[in-house]
Amino acid sequence: MQELPDLMGDLSSLLRLELCHCELLANLPNSICSLTTLTALDLEDCAQLTALPDSIGQLRALTSLRLTRCEQLVSLPDSVGDLTALKQLELRHFNALQTLPSSIGRLAALTVLRFHHSVSLESLPDSIDALAALTTLKLSCNRALTGLPDSIVNLVTVTKLDLRICRQLASLPESIGKMTALSQLLLGRCSHLQQLPESIGELQALELLDLDQCSALTCLPQSIGNMSALKSLSLPECTQLTALPDSIGNLKSLRNLNLRECTALSCLPDSMGHLGALVCLNLRYCSGLVSLPTTIGQLAPPQYLDVDGCCELVRQSAAALVLANPSGA
Repeated sequence: MQELPDLMGDLSSLLRLELCHCELLANLPNSICSLTTLTALDLEDCAQLTALPDSIGQLRALTSLRLTRCEQLVSLPDSVGDLTALKQLELRHFNALQTLPSSIGRLAALTVLRFHHSVSLESLPDSIDALAALTTLKLSCNRALTGLPDSIVNLVTVTKLDLRICRQLASLPESIGKMTALSQLLLGRCSHLQQLPESIGELQALELLDLDQCSALTCLPQSIGNMSALKSLSLPECTQLTALPDSIGNLKSLRNLNLRECTALSCLPDSMGHLGALVCLNLRYCSGLVSLPTTIGQLAPPQYLDVDGCCELVRQSAAALVLANPSGA
């Protein structure tokens, strides 16, 4: 299908319009904006679509707009900010779309914004902080994204922030601690991320912190011990991480600590013995780890403990046994 008939606008009772895999469709007729009852518009694999109608903002009943693999789409019209009923906006697999219009800040009903798997997204507009109803912000797999606007910390209703595989992301806003509703912060495979801001400890509702394969991360801030709700801390393959902060023992709710293949770790802090809720400790292939703190014996036996591949730890333990019992008796 290369085009839609203008009569499309006469479907006055239409609720949902799916135009998936219309690979030759280059544009939408302006008449589509007469579909005043339309609640969902799905454009997937419309590879030749270069623009949306300027009047798309007239779709005042629209609650869901999904644009996937529209590879020639270079921008969204400013009128998208007039979609006052919009609750979900998904933009996925883009090659040319570099940013969002500042008018997006007018989407007062928006609860879910997903803009992911893009090679072209370079920045977000400062107006994003006006999305007062937003609860989920997914920005994963944006290869060109180097940073976030400082204004993003004003999104105090967001519970999930997904920045996984944003490989050029070098830092987080210093005042990210203002996002007090965050329960999930996903930063896995952000390979340029070197440190976390000290204010991250102010995220009192955070339950999951994913730093999987953040290979440039060298340390964690002491303030991390203030995350009283944190249940899962995932740090596998953080190969430059040399130590954990002493304050980690303050994480009274922590159940899962994953340090798999943190090869630069040589020891763990004594405060580990205070992690009374810990049920899973993964130290697999921590090849530089030479000892465990004696305080770890204060913990109830974890349901899962993996020290496979901790060659130096095994070697030191064996040597200690020989010294303790040199006769072998």
